[in-house]
Amino acid sequence: MIAKYLKGILGVKRRSEIRRILSGHITWNPYKDSKHIIASLYRNEKKRGLGLLRLFLEVISGPTLNQKIRQRKKHDRDPKLLILENKMKARNLAIELGIPVPKLYYATQNAETIPFDTLPNEYVIKTNHLSGMRIQIDSLSGVNVMMIQNGKNLIDGKKYSNRELVLIFNEFLLQKWYPEEWAAFNIDPPMVMIEEMMLNKGNATGTPPEDLKCYVFHGRAELFHVDFDRFGCFKRDFYSRSWERLEIEWKYPNSERSELKRPKDLEQIIDYAEGLASGLHFMRVDFLLTNRESVLGECTSYPGAGFERLSYWADKYYGWKWNHAEKK
Repeated sequence: MIAKYLKGILGVKRRSEIRRILSGHITWNPYKDSKHIIASLYRNEKKRGLGLLRLFLEVISGPTLNQKIRQRKKHDRDPKLLILENKMKARNLAIELGIPVPKLYYATQNAETIPFDTLPNEYVIKTNHLSGMRIQIDSLSGVNVMMIQNGKNLIDGKKYSNRELVLIFNEFLLQKWYPEEWAAFNIDPPMVMIEEMMLNKGNATGTPPEDLKCYVFHGRAELFHVDFDRFGCFKRDFYSRSWERLEIEWKYPNSERSELKRPKDLEQIIDYAEGLASGLHFMRVDFLLTNRESVLGECTSYPGAGFERLSYWADKYYGWKWNHAEKK
């Protein structure tokens, strides 16, 4: 019965082919579809003493990664989440751990005090407690993160006066995040932060760097994705820890570009990410890959709030990774 079921999953007709696939004599891309990932799962995990049937049933019946994120929102009250979700406190912890961060020009609980006259022409202005929130004040609108270059926000292409920035960010200071996301909702005090804009130098204005996001499960970075064209046609590519490109989609499609060259400091980035996320079941740690050095972006406890579309077998596999380590 089990052999018959596995033959259907693995897409083969004879029992002998099952053994050839599972032993690695047939090479598959492990994330292309169900038969590939089941074979890869077995080969990767059998050294840990898991039998095929037990592994298969655990992955199939266990929660997905998105489900684990939603469970965290309801049940996980680890105080370290309050530190890492708070962009100011996460920055301070990174400095303690020797992790590079953008230069901080100013931080305040009142945007009226921002010394615009002393700021450089390029800077990032953001809040420490919100993520992707947009507000509307009469005819004025804005998001809680802006990349200002000579008065123009590179994200939406609009020009903002200093007074408009004060009005927008003082309004953001009055907002709270959704209560379902406990760690983000309880950030206190809310602050406006103004940081160095990290750009790849090489022309007159510089270009935004790639954004590398590290998924750390129980202290080990297992998965990475890189965002491209964030201000245009958004694309996202996934890579394994050994920097093999994976056929995974999470909300956005994969890019059509060739495989991204492995970051020269990937091992250092992994050490940084695992250091920040140590002691937690899961954390996504983001870095900006500039052509000078890689610096911390932010940490995310609830990627996509647990609702964004993720390739089915990746959702199952990384949910199993999270869940399986919890049971050890």
